[in-house]
Amino acid sequence: LLAIEQGAEVDAAVQQLLPQLDEMFIPTLASRIDAATANNADELPQLSAIMAALQQSSQQRFERARDQLQTLLAAGEINKMDSQLCGLIRKDELDAGF
Repeated sequence: LLAIEQGAEVDAAVQQLLPQLDEMFIPTLASRIDAATANNADELPQLSAIMAALQQSSQQRFERARDQLQTLLAAGEINKMDSQLCGLIRKDELDAGF
């Protein structure tokens, strides 16, 4: 939140902090959004923007992983799949979402 308050773009701040977030960040953020909604808090737009940026980032990663999986499965033969998988690894195109 501090980076966003200092004028950083929400998407850029989320992308920078994404590797540091733990599994409890999104549920905690959702709880804070609920509380801010109930209290009509000033931070609601910022919290909502962070959640939207996280959802967009997740969607993009899932789509990329889906495309990679479809490419591998389209190879058909196991040795071709292995070759394509190794190529993706060499290009550093695989992440935990895959």
